[in-house]
Amino acid sequence: AYHLTIVYDPYQTIRPADIDTDAFQRLTANYKRHPLHKQFRLKSGDQYLAWLRKYLQIANNVGVYEEGLLRGYDFKVMDSITELNESMKMLNEKHELCRVVAGYSWEWITQKDKNQYDIKDPVTGDTFKWNSKVKGWI
Repeated sequence: AYHLTIVYDPYQTIRPADIDTDAFQRLTANYKRHPLHKQFRLKSGDQYLAWLRKYLQIANNVGVYEEGLLRGYDFKVMDSITELNESMKMLNEKHELCRVVAGYSWEWITQKDKNQYDIKDPVTGDTFKWNSKVKGWI
């Protein structure tokens, strides 16, 4: 190909096969860069992303939000990982685009030992694996 376009978002590197930010910077050091400043996948655009980054404590310099910013979104904080997992399964059957955002909440034990579990629900005792597939994980 005459031109190669690579789109990289460091906030969306969550799969085991993803390239981490340092490696991406190193591998593309000589590439011409054109930063994208907008994402149009969400109704509220930049405001929603700013709110979410502040809520998850990965950004502090976020301004005031419009009233009703989350109208139309199903935003919940749940006490049980099992409840969250079941809710996501039901929503995914309907929409096929559901995601769980967890940040760095657990040590990724199964990266080294596939026979272990990464997450134990303190409410139910259920166990889960985090990012256990390199391909076909969505």
